[in-house]
Amino acid sequence: MYQQGNVNGSPKHGHYGAYDDHHDDHYATPGRHSQTHGYVGRDSQHEPLGVVAYDERTFAASGLKREEVEVGVPLYEGSNHTAAQRFIRTGYRDVWALVLFALVVMLSCGLAARNARDLHNGTLHISHNARNDLHAMREWLPLGFGLALLVAGFVFAAMRAFTEQFIIIANVLVIVINAAFAAWAFARGYVVMGVIWGLIAALNAVWLYFVRRRIPFAAVLLRTSVTLITRHYGTLVTSFACLLAGAVYLAVWVFMGAPVFTQISDAHDNGTSVPGWVAPAVLGMLIALLWASQVCANVAHVTTSGVVATWYFFGEAAMPPGPSAASAKRALTTSFGSICFGSAVVALLKTIYYFLRRAIDAIDQPIVECILGCILGVIERLTELFNIYAFTQVAIYGHDFVTAAKQTFALVKESGWSLIINDCLVWRSLAITNLVCSLGLCVVFWIAFNPIVGLLTLAVALSVFTIFFRPVYAGIATQFVCIAENPTAMEVANPEWAATTNALKPQDVGNQETGGDQRPVQRV
Repeated sequence: MYQQGNVNGSPKHGHYGAYDDHHDDHYATPGRHSQTHGYVGRDSQHEPLGVVAYDERTFAASGLKREEVEVGVPLYEGSNHTAAQRFIRTGYRDVWALVLFALVVMLSCGLAARNARDLHNGTLHISHNARNDLHAMREWLPLGFGLALLVAGFVFAAMRAFTEQFIIIANVLVIVINAAFAAWAFARGYVVMGVIWGLIAALNAVWLYFVRRRIPFAAVLLRTSVTLITRHYGTLVTSFACLLAGAVYLAVWVFMGAPVFTQISDAHDNGTSVPGWVAPAVLGMLIALLWASQVCANVAHVTTSGVVATWYFFGEAAMPPGPSAASAKRALTTSFGSICFGSAVVALLKTIYYFLRRAIDAIDQPIVECILGCILGVIERLTELFNIYAFTQVAIYGHDFVTAAKQTFALVKESGWSLIINDCLVWRSLAITNLVCSLGLCVVFWIAFNPIVGLLTLAVALSVFTIFFRPVYAGIATQFVCIAENPTAMEVANPEWAATTNALKPQDVGNQETGGDQRPVQRV
């Protein structure tokens, strides 16, 4: 909800006014004095208007005479800092997605409860092999989960202490892995495949050489992100809670799909075909699992982004109490519908990509398969990148998902190449660490127990590292968005960090003050 109005008062003194839309030439009657020492107007139905602070010089230079003032209440109601006026709650967004997600979860729980009852009563048949696999999961997966947590903590410490080296080593490791695949292909006589892998390794090496001067900027963002999420450990608590929620839903999902798994296992053992209802059931289960996992991960992302954005605009010395709790509250209430909406988009896209990859794998021409696989991988990564920055906009500004997507388009148009390069540097570092550590745990459990336990440990480890590295990635994305859209705010809130960042940031990042709304305004 928006109220059209002009802006009056000096941001330096923290006094703001708002015109009523029906009285363009008169000040609105000042409402209650806000916690941030700013006056809020009232609309025609006497509802208090949320306050947004504008830089008068930039605003006057724009030639505009009217602006939108958003209705809402401050997220940090007890704070007297002017930056508190940026963080307001403006009602629930994308409610339909929230309701639909709730229905899917309730349906999953209902089916799982019915199947669990039938299993307990002995009316649900589960094959002997399936029972053995379930027993192995129950016995050994907690150990894999604990080791994954331990490794994640060690990696956090390494990233904070040796940030630039961490980025360089991770990106060099990508080149080494591609070169190793090329050598293996040549050794096996797959000349064309070897040439392709070798070309990929060479292109990665050339790319790393040309972007080497951007590594210090990426390192500053990575180090700051790791520092903030460990200092404000509520982000880690939220991530852990999201991980547990995902694990609980996974257990529900397994019980929900028990009849489907049994049909597939019996058909495989007996050499028969599965019933016709199995295929749509598998599709629906896949979408539901991907949707739930994305919601859990994105709640952690939005929570961390809110904390990092709070730090960016407030500064460490003026941080309001409980930023993690406040950000988590908004992520799980007013922004939860937007998270469900965006997560549904990601889940559908991932499902489509999965079936496209299956179709590509069925092609009996390695060269075509490799090329199509690379193209699909690039498209998939770009869509993931877009959604990640859209969720960051949701966290910083409280937008609905469609509005956040539009703001992300604007950001890409202005700082797209720097965004992609910076993301490639840090995302590769986190992704290759996730892959190497998860594969290491998989090999250990594969050798120690059996292949099924090893593969399940791989899935658990990937989930653990993804959930725990996602806050780091969210913090990096949030810093980039804030620097690109509100570059002067950091000079006030964090002057020392701003001096370092300004000396290292690319020239196309933060050249125009947009305030996140494509308007020439300063909101702090």
